[in-house]
Amino acid sequence: MKWWVGLLALLLVIVFGSLGALYVRTFVVHRAHGIILFVANGLDLSLLDKARHQAAARGQVMNLDSLDQFCLVNVEGLESAIPDEAAASTALASGLRVHNGMVGLTQDQKDLNTLIYAAQHAGRSTGLVTTRSLTDTTPLAFYGRTPGRPGYELQNAAELIDSSGIDIILGGGAQYFTPANVLNERGRIDGRDLVADAGRNGYTVVQQSHDLNQIATWRTRQLLGLFSKDEFIFSALHSSGTTEPSLADMTRMAVKCLQYNIGGYLLVVDAGQIEEAARNNWTDLALNEVFALDAAIGTARDYAGNGSLVVVTSNFNLGSLDRTRAETDQIHAPQMDAKGGYEWLAGPGGTPETPEDRLWMKEQIAQGVFSANPNDLLHPAPAVHFARRADLTTGLAWLAAGGFSAEQFGGFIQNDQIFGLIQGLF
Repeated sequence: MKWWVGLLALLLVIVFGSLGALYVRTFVVHRAHGIILFVANGLDLSLLDKARHQAAARGQVMNLDSLDQFCLVNVEGLESAIPDEAAASTALASGLRVHNGMVGLTQDQKDLNTLIYAAQHAGRSTGLVTTRSLTDTTPLAFYGRTPGRPGYELQNAAELIDSSGIDIILGGGAQYFTPANVLNERGRIDGRDLVADAGRNGYTVVQQSHDLNQIATWRTRQLLGLFSKDEFIFSALHSSGTTEPSLADMTRMAVKCLQYNIGGYLLVVDAGQIEEAARNNWTDLALNEVFALDAAIGTARDYAGNGSLVVVTSNFNLGSLDRTRAETDQIHAPQMDAKGGYEWLAGPGGTPETPEDRLWMKEQIAQGVFSANPNDLLHPAPAVHFARRADLTTGLAWLAAGGFSAEQFGGFIQNDQIFGLIQGLF
């Protein structure tokens, strides 16, 4: 063999070896295959501490505490120290602070890119999971562009099916996807059946938790699950016959469907019912939602594997909650007050303060959700308290991360920085 042939072979080895190293360093080492972003609406540090205390009392450690990075997040608004949910969600989803009331739009009505669309541009599959309506503010911030005012649900539902391109869509809000009729008064007035349209466009459609668990994930690339008319019921009130899957089940199925994309995936999971319970000072219900979120975090870590990144962040800060039932010093039977309302239903709490509260309470009794009879409580765990609703505050939010490149999430960051940190791993 001539000397130059050997030299050429050596040079080829060096060149291809260098290209291989460059590929690994550029496209493998700095890319997380799976990125799962949990948005814990309303989960402030005081509620999180209550959950940790309850878990410790049971001899358990929360999955959230297995995430090895933690940081505080400044959620200050653009024109106000206190953002609303629309502005806070848009900063998280798009990396830009906007005025209150705007979702995915700047003040001059310019569309913003979102993490989901950035992931799609990078060749990733995408998923959106929520325990609320898919048209609610936080889920909407990841795919929609509309002012955050009431009455846009029908438009948002159409945008989700027609143009979002999201592969796995699981949540509530079914009423906005099908035509209005006697049984669906808030349905579509344009006559469209978006569920049927999704099916024709290649989506597998499910509406029951049982059907979701039967999905063959190895061959399902597009999935639409609509499991409730609007938001889900609280996890603590689930009965054995419920048609709504748990947040953990939806997360598991989404990861299993998405992980087949060799280019990776981004999954956004909105644990929205924490906020609903926390805003109403339903402390025990809120804690149950925290534990439902924690179960979903554990599921995500189990199924996503070591090459993936799990990020959990609270979207905004709410005022602290009232005491739980276990923390209440005195528990007594419900009594009628002078206004015709019960002092408490399924747990200790205050007398309803407004006509709306009293009407809500009577409706819940009439529907069988709660019982006024202390010997026949349908669900004795949650404390139903009618104190004034909690609202957003100037307090700091938080973020925890574990897995691939989690070390970059630490210290003190701004909420509009999260977009860039995650996008950098695409």
